[in-house]
Amino acid sequence: MPRTLPPRPNLDQLKRQARELLRALLARDSAALQRFGAVLPLVDKPILAQALHVIAREYGFASWPVLRQHIAQIRTKPPTARQQNVALLAERLAGAAQRRDLEALFAALQIGARVGDEVRALLVERGQLPLMLDLLLRGAESSDARVRFLAAQAMDHWADQRCAAPLRRLLHDPVPRVRWAALHSLQCAACKLSPLATAEDLTETLITLALGDPSVKVRRVATYELGQLCAAPRAAAALAALAADADAVVARNARRSLARPGTSAA
Repeated sequence: MPRTLPPRPNLDQLKRQARELLRALLARDSAALQRFGAVLPLVDKPILAQALHVIAREYGFASWPVLRQHIAQIRTKPPTARQQNVALLAERLAGAAQRRDLEALFAALQIGARVGDEVRALLVERGQLPLMLDLLLRGAESSDARVRFLAAQAMDHWADQRCAAPLRRLLHDPVPRVRWAALHSLQCAACKLSPLATAEDLTETLITLALGDPSVKVRRVATYELGQLCAAPRAAAALAALAADADAVVARNARRSLARPGTSAA
């Protein structure tokens, strides 16, 4: 899924991203190697030009010169009403983060996914996203279940790798809606800048939640997420049992997963 440029992208910031990627590649960072390998054949000594090409491709452009030309064109135009709105939303989120005001942050996060991508891209460009995530991470540790739920829910779209461990802990939260929000945010990769890396195999945790969690909502979400792993024999065996579950949604999610081509039990 291509990354989203901010409304008024900054070429220097994109070059900085490329340099950071190159440093990670030279350090043999696994996530950086995966990003590079998705675009270019892996090499022992990557160079900056290759990192720039990867960055351009991640933003949906054929090459770095094409991306550079695109930025030169749009920065000569006055901002549109949409771009002004995106900038305003970004300022609200950044302001709430600077004040460490969780309630204001949650209120400002009530925006659509599409405009949210543009706002997130602008926050990344300005270097303000980490401060916002600091506040969400604090919310995930709150004694208030509502705050933990909203923080876990927000991490579906706004998370970075620091969120993986707190979300794993929230899988065992005493409040069901916190568990299912954490489960979805941890497993879903479609809305994030990059998937969350997990230091452990979550298959057994998903199986346990799908088969035995006291909350049917948690079981439904766990069954759906388990279905994304249905090529694994353990997951397929659990899904086969869940296909006969008394809850119609759990059973339907399991059957749909098992019907996919490539499933061990298919």
